[in-house]
Amino acid sequence: MNGAFRGSFWKGSWYTVGFCHLRQELRSFRVDRIIDLEPSDHSFQRPAHFSAKDFLLGQLLPGSDQASSLLKVCIHGEKQVLDELCKHWLFGHTLIKRTANVAEFGLNIESVLTYVPYFLFPYGKAIRIAEPQILISRMVEVMTGMASYYQEMLSANSDLEAMENQFVHRKEDESDGKIRYKYCCRRHRF
Repeated sequence: MNGAFRGSFWKGSWYTVGFCHLRQELRSFRVDRIIDLEPSDHSFQRPAHFSAKDFLLGQLLPGSDQASSLLKVCIHGEKQVLDELCKHWLFGHTLIKRTANVAEFGLNIESVLTYVPYFLFPYGKAIRIAEPQILISRMVEVMTGMASYYQEMLSANSDLEAMENQFVHRKEDESDGKIRYKYCCRRHRF
């Protein structure tokens, strides 16, 4: 690398942008992954009107430089929920349009099919995906896979309930009708 332009902090890591002589192009480099630096006689002129931040975001947000190939992702929800969603690094940088109860994002198909469902998973029923249909289908696949995973875990641990009965006593409180759990450990010989 020659001619690092500046450092930027992104999602807990420092990056620098510079000219890579090996690839013969501008590249972004994670600072903590740089093993060795040596001075050289190579020089490189920084392009006019160059923005290291824009370049870095273009590298980190797949498809951000290809607006025509982006899918419109439309999500409905309460204002507070969408406010939180828009604070997420990916959704905040891909926001196209926002009203009080609707947010539209421009995302590439690769993102929609890979990690977007996992980012949306914690929002559960607080959001409703209006489009694209492919994201809704992918959410169903991810959720079904998660349910199957935990169902298999329950089946594999068929002794779990017996063990819980040894350590947990369920008791209904007569004063308010709420169920209370009392944990105790019984000594058993194995």
